[in-house]
Amino acid sequence: MKRHVFFAAIALSIAALLLPTGALADYSTAGTWTCAATGEGPNHNNTGHFTLTLTESNGAVAGSYYDGAASLKGTRSGNTVTGTYTEAGGSGPFTFTFAADGSSFTGTWGASAATGGTWSGTRQ
Repeated sequence: MKRHVFFAAIALSIAALLLPTGALADYSTAGTWTCAATGEGPNHNNTGHFTLTLTESNGAVAGSYYDGAASLKGTRSGNTVTGTYTEAGGSGPFTFTFAADGSSFTGTWGASAATGGTWSGTRQ
């Protein structure tokens, strides 16, 4: 009996080592998202509400928001997407962390709290 447990433990250990790191979760980030972003406006004290449309292919994520006037591009690793957003006022980094079931995300945008804010979304 001990021998079977020993070999089972070895088999599980080898299987764990063979799993790819940063593997994609079971869902796609593609879809339409209802979003809110803090830190918007000339004084960075407004919260914007908008729809974000994302596409995803082989870990590459792209999207548009503000009726196509703004866009983002990033790379997905597991449940995190990092990349760059581009708007009329400039561009900068963003990071989204998706819930385990892929139904929502939270994150940040901008180079710092003074020039950015939080960004959250819920799948429509």
